[in-house]
Amino acid sequence: RAGYETMLREDCRLARVLFDAAAAHPEIETFTVGLSIATFRYVPLSFTTPGAPGPKTGTPDGEATLNKLNTDLVARLQNGPDAFLSNAVLGDTYVLRACCVNFRTTEADMKRLPEIVARAGRELSG
Repeated sequence: RAGYETMLREDCRLARVLFDAAAAHPEIETFTVGLSIATFRYVPLSFTTPGAPGPKTGTPDGEATLNKLNTDLVARLQNGPDAFLSNAVLGDTYVLRACCVNFRTTEADMKRLPEIVARAGRELSG
């Protein structure tokens, strides 16, 4: 039992590590962290840069575009070799959902994940 509790605590800690790393990334917007799950989405810099062309976060067009982009991003990541994420919908917002449950997952893996997501998001958003 103690070993199982230790593994669960580590999964929860890794979710927090991921959430903090994602929060520090300029192209990732974080939403929730609880138990071993963290939620976030990819947001291109142009969506948050005043004066940059294109849609913005918080606008109907911008949110619809981000929902579509992140939907496509989940599919791309699930079919790629780097990470497997699922999704969640929080209100009207489509987000990426990472659940840390593999005993082989490391802190370094969690710290790399935001850039993996951002790189794939950049490729999709052109």
